[in-house]
Amino acid sequence: MLNNLAEIEEKSSQLSIDIGCGKAIFDDSNNPKKRYFLEKRWGTGNKILTVIMTNPSSANSLSSDNTVEFLLKYARASTDEYDALYVVNIIPLINPSTKKLDLEDKEKIRLSVKEKMNKKCIEYAISNSNEIIIAWGGFGQTYIRQLIEDEELKNVIIENSSKVKVFGLSKKETFPRHPRPNNSNRNDFDLNSKLIVATDELKKWINNRSRKKK
Repeated sequence: MLNNLAEIEEKSSQLSIDIGCGKAIFDDSNNPKKRYFLEKRWGTGNKILTVIMTNPSSANSLSSDNTVEFLLKYARASTDEYDALYVVNIIPLINPSTKKLDLEDKEKIRLSVKEKMNKKCIEYAISNSNEIIIAWGGFGQTYIRQLIEDEELKNVIIENSSKVKVFGLSKKETFPRHPRPNNSNRNDFDLNSKLIVATDELKKWINNRSRKKK
């Protein structure tokens, strides 16, 4: 009888062991309404791909939704040999549909964006990443202003802007496209999609929002 994993591996040179783990931070363990941070890890190193999106859906430490599953496959297929995927969001409120989220009280959404835990998790993910994909779509772009009211976080974003890429930009280049938007073009991006450097676009969006804030 085989007593441990090492013995199993020794018995077959063709055996492939897929090791993975996850981590997620929610506002409540029993009935979560907000997710602040999600990690999907398959390596033991510190090479991290962070994706900043609109708001969370159903993914947690043990399961994935369609978008996170796509991002996980994309990260693992990358030639950059990442060890983990971090996912954070402009809006931490859990909702599988941005259309339904848009029906929520706008002040409730703004306050969730400005929560200390939300900003700290975004700051952590950005600061510890080797590459950052921004993919929050038009709806997420609406709430950038609330996020960058925190000067410390704003500076962290700008300092790490050279790492920023996108799957694509809107037609007028006013926001970064979501990898799995809820429309007929939802399959525009696949595992072979090339990322686009968006350092200048991000700085422009932040500066424009900062001026409107004054």
